[in-house]
Amino acid sequence: MTARVPVETADLIFRLADSRGIPASEFIAEAVQEKLARTDLSDVEIQEELPLQETA
Repeated sequence: MTARVPVETADLIFRLADSRGIPASEFIAEAVQEKLARTDLSDVEIQEELPLQETA
């Protein structure tokens, strides 16, 4: 799945992250966490996390 973000929004993400002194990926992760915290997930079946495995 690919999401397209307008250039102005992408620029804003980087500027906001920079102003907080964090990488843009961390800023985006925080925004997603906040959005999920406000979302009703009662109709979603949540499965346990699968353990990560090292690959050679």
